[in-house]
Amino acid sequence: MQATSHLLSFAFGLALTSLCSAQEFKMNAVELMPSGAATGQVLGKAVPAKLSDWPATFTFKNAAGAGCTATAVGQRVILTAAHCVTHGSIGTVATKSTTAQVQCSHHPNYPADISNDFALCVVSGTLPKLGYEQLNADAAILQEMPTVILLGYGCLQPGGADRNFGTLYQGAADLISVPKNDNFILASGDAAVCFGDSGGGAFSSTDPASRRLIGVNSRGDISRTSWLASTTGSSFLQWAKQWSAELGVMICGLSTAAQGCNG
Repeated sequence: MQATSHLLSFAFGLALTSLCSAQEFKMNAVELMPSGAATGQVLGKAVPAKLSDWPATFTFKNAAGAGCTATAVGQRVILTAAHCVTHGSIGTVATKSTTAQVQCSHHPNYPADISNDFALCVVSGTLPKLGYEQLNADAAILQEMPTVILLGYGCLQPGGADRNFGTLYQGAADLISVPKNDNFILASGDAAVCFGDSGGGAFSSTDPASRRLIGVNSRGDISRTSWLASTTGSSFLQWAKQWSAELGVMICGLSTAAQGCNG
């Protein structure tokens, strides 16, 4: 393995424009996905993730086969990247025990402001108890973090040449800067976003008892640098709270009444 290469499995947002043309999709919980095994083509410090450690992670593809990652952040709420789904698109979400309809909405400032690369998706029924991830709404936490944990499905070859999809990987990258004039967190390291994992969660740690979802994988250079849409931005927090209130759903980390949350 070459330690100077990137590879964690993630989606490079700028390269997934074809994904937005799909009106329907099917999200699958990680419990429905094969665990996969490390191969010689996976470079850097990314390692195969244990699916049971990330039960609230979902993956989905459009009709053309392009894929993204998503995270359940409430009994009826899934978070992904706006560039992964068409605004207002309707699909299905599946676990071993349930299948339900899901509809996704873009952040209202996207795509005019690409740093608001968020889509919130409401599930028609209640998801099983997956240990929903908690959103981080505290900007001070970012100031204290030396590294960020990147999570997602995707590339297995250097430079993302394969644009593969379907094995969950995780890895740490240095947190370089936190949001200032936009909503992006900048991370750099041996683990970096690649084709297949836009929309996946970026986390403060791997410990389910204390970790927080600090951002959504948005885009990267398919080498070492990743741009993550931060959940602490005022525009995201205001929209997420309004969206959840209008739909009568609760989001872990934003509502003290949310049930089934990690931690």
